[in-house]
Amino acid sequence: MIPGNNCRQRNTFALRFRSACDFAIVRGQLVRIFARQSWRDMKGEVFMAKFVKCEQCSFRFRPEPSVSDQPSPKSSNSEPVPRCPRCETLYVPPETAPQYWRLYCLVGLAAGVLVAGGMLLNSWLAPDSNSAALTGINGAGQPDDSGADAATANVHAGKKDRPEPTLPGAITAAPEWLDTAGPFNPHDLFAPLEPERNAAPLYLDALIGFSSELAVCVPEEFREPRMSKARTRSQEFVSLFRQWKTKPQSVDFTALDLCLAGYRECFDDLTKAQQRLRCVFDSDFNLFAEQRHVNAAREAANVASVKIQHTLRDTRPIGRKIGDEQSLVDEPQSQVGKSLTGMEQILRLSRDLRARGRIETQLVSLAIDQTMLDLLPELVARPELKVADCDRITQLLTRHRAEAMAPFVEGLRAEYVLLRSLLHDLQSGSGLLPETQLANSQPEVDGNRKVPVVDSVSPGYLLASKAGVDDVSAAALEIDAKLADFTNENFEGERDTMDVVWTELFKASSDNTVFRRNAALAAEEKLRSETVLLGSLSKITELADRTTWWETTLNALHCVVAIRRWELEHTEPPPDLLTAVRQSGMSFVPVDPFSGGPLRVSFLNEEAMIYSVGPDGVDDAGRKVVNSLDSDSTNSEAKGDVVFRIPYHAAGGGSSLKTAPKAAPAGF
Repeated sequence: MIPGNNCRQRNTFALRFRSACDFAIVRGQLVRIFARQSWRDMKGEVFMAKFVKCEQCSFRFRPEPSVSDQPSPKSSNSEPVPRCPRCETLYVPPETAPQYWRLYCLVGLAAGVLVAGGMLLNSWLAPDSNSAALTGINGAGQPDDSGADAATANVHAGKKDRPEPTLPGAITAAPEWLDTAGPFNPHDLFAPLEPERNAAPLYLDALIGFSSELAVCVPEEFREPRMSKARTRSQEFVSLFRQWKTKPQSVDFTALDLCLAGYRECFDDLTKAQQRLRCVFDSDFNLFAEQRHVNAAREAANVASVKIQHTLRDTRPIGRKIGDEQSLVDEPQSQVGKSLTGMEQILRLSRDLRARGRIETQLVSLAIDQTMLDLLPELVARPELKVADCDRITQLLTRHRAEAMAPFVEGLRAEYVLLRSLLHDLQSGSGLLPETQLANSQPEVDGNRKVPVVDSVSPGYLLASKAGVDDVSAAALEIDAKLADFTNENFEGERDTMDVVWTELFKASSDNTVFRRNAALAAEEKLRSETVLLGSLSKITELADRTTWWETTLNALHCVVAIRRWELEHTEPPPDLLTAVRQSGMSFVPVDPFSGGPLRVSFLNEEAMIYSVGPDGVDDAGRKVVNSLDSDSTNSEAKGDVVFRIPYHAAGGGSSLKTAPKAAPAGF
């Protein structure tokens, strides 16, 4: 009787038995072939190199043919045959196979039976350990085609016993109520990604080390140790980070070294996460849900920024211990190379945030990009910069532009689903954070314990606070009163207005900066005037402006690196910007998003600079500058140019560069 009382065990046992039988048969066939070959060798000349026993005198000798011998009666040819050296008895090879070939067969058969028995016993005693690998059946009785990659999904540098973290309320598929009758197919936003190829779980595991609030992504039994460690590290870094921003000279660099060393494992975990080529964070599509992973990514960017600046300013030789008994030796390392490695890591993290990212997520991603890109001018000014470093920076910028999702388009897609979810929650009366409550400022006292007076938060209060109105209470009462009289037709009207607005936004997404910004302004105005619930909830115009600034920065830095690269190879300045750009590997001067034409180069006090005409569209030759750190710098009313200074000083032939803006480079 086959052991096991279920179908899965019987299938496993049958497969094991068949494999064991096949092994025994193959083993027996091999032994049989070996025995046959041995018998052929005994009858042939190959066997003549062995010792044989004389049947007459029992003398053992190596049979060698004698040339003086006469042909044997049993031999029909004239070939000499061997004789015993002692008694001259003619040696005749045996006509039957030796008896020990049967022993070979028995040994092979016994070995096959033992192996088959061991395999069957292992299958019987532990049917669950290997059955999935052999039968392709998972624990639910369904086919399992995940392969070897599924076995490594939870392997993370000694953390195999830790489950993969997930964001609270994560949505992995499109809701059933979400139809496709809008300006785009929202189901495309939820295109499935194989778990073993998704870097998001590994990212979450790494980002917990930067932000303790992300510890809610892991089960409670794994939460407290990591949370306390991350909180202590974060508090120490925030204190040093404030000093770094306000009074850099007062920073204790020894404490800073120790603090940054505490993040080494976190950055290593980010590197492991980025070994997977794709990333999609399955977050909660609720307007009021916290984006914990986005906040943690911002913290990681801040740590990396301080680490890179500290690396560039640290001139101390870096020691490395070689062996156990040798002393420390100074090993020069490239600060530029280390800094570029850190930038590439954070820029990749920023790109991976954008898939399914709402507008707020896209704004954080653009802010992280700006944090890293602002470090490049200082990096380009390093005296030890080489041509290879310039080429690496150019490749970094090109790759970041090519692999990054368009923040404006992806933000609009996710924001549409987000607002549709809001309308559905309000219409169905569920899902809009019913557990959210606020505590009054003056709690009641119950004995020695303070008990806060808690009031439930109405949908109107949530919407008014999210919209950022001046009088939240009055706006909340107004919205709640309108919601009380809302019908299904009113909700359909809100949705129809959304569809019209988003259709126009998608059309303008591929236009230049002016049309895109005008479309964003018109969209926000239409939502405020024609909808009750959706006005001022989305920062569409801010996303359009920040996207334009991001494009301008990337294009201008290409030119900055090209000019710096030219200086490293030539003693004279380039005749124009196009020549320097082509020398760096580009075929044309990058575009100025604010004008649609090429970026321009100018000199101010013998200092070369790349500049864009800025939001006002007026060419001020770089003499009137818009500050990139100003919150209103992307406003169309801001006056001045967007300037990117180059660590380059022309000598003698600078006049040719000054005439470059007058010429229209090829390709425009």
